[in-house]
Amino acid sequence: MAHLIPLSRLARLVGKPRTMLQRMAQSGELATFDGQVDLDEVLRLFPNVKLEEEAELRRVEEIKEQALSKAPSRLEMPEPEVVQQRLLQLGRDYAAARGRLMHYERVVGWIGEKLAQAEEDGRTEAGFADAFVQWMKRELETNPSDMARWEAFLARERIMRVMTAQVTLLPKGQTFEILGNESLLEAGLRTGMPMPYGCSNGSCGDCKCRVVSGDVVKVRPHDYMLTAAEKAQRYTLACSYTAVGDVSVEVDLDGAGAIPEQTIKARVRDVEALGGYTVSQMGQVLAEL
Repeated sequence: MAHLIPLSRLARLVGKPRTMLQRMAQSGELATFDGQVDLDEVLRLFPNVKLEEEAELRRVEEIKEQALSKAPSRLEMPEPEVVQQRLLQLGRDYAAARGRLMHYERVVGWIGEKLAQAEEDGRTEAGFADAFVQWMKRELETNPSDMARWEAFLARERIMRVMTAQVTLLPKGQTFEILGNESLLEAGLRTGMPMPYGCSNGSCGDCKCRVVSGDVVKVRPHDYMLTAAEKAQRYTLACSYTAVGDVSVEVDLDGAGAIPEQTIKARVRDVEALGGYTVSQMGQVLAEL
């Protein structure tokens, strides 16, 4: 079974700009499947990636060393509940993969038995069953260096699944990453996505969106209450929830023109004259604007 990696996560893993990977995909140099890349393709195109120099791995080691002296910064690490949910998801993924592997091992044994029975019944030529089983064993043997690269790359990718999550906005398919403790809305706005919102503190419900795939968990309190029907349809508040793992959400991106006009009160704390203007001249210029 193919192991697919999102382009945004791949860019971090191989230390290349995402725009470069997108150009490679558009030119056909990099084969992609719905914006994701197969691990075999990654190792083929980036054979010289220095796996031991991954910044995320170094950051995890720093966090472990500092854990006894101070709490991690909210900007650097997700909340414990989010980390817990992501680790639980990884545990379920591991259990599923382990189960498939055990089943495949059983199937390989059954193939040998079936071929031997076919040979005994005269349905195939003598020696074919043994030759086929030996060929299969040779094919299943993996070069130790290749296996080491697989394991190292997958280990890094799994760590990044705990630290970050990818969000895909439907129906157009735009993607962005959630870093640390960000909510869906915070991460979207940070990357320039014109996601709808009003109060941004969980009171109005304007940021309501539907989770199409994946899971979310609450990271901010909110007063707005979703109806039972909305919950059944997997609606959530983008300002108060974050992604457990990679998620797809249905959002109507109307553009900047759809953002409601807001009146924000502010107080001038300091005035610095620029370019030789006096304060009165600056006031006149601003008035003309």
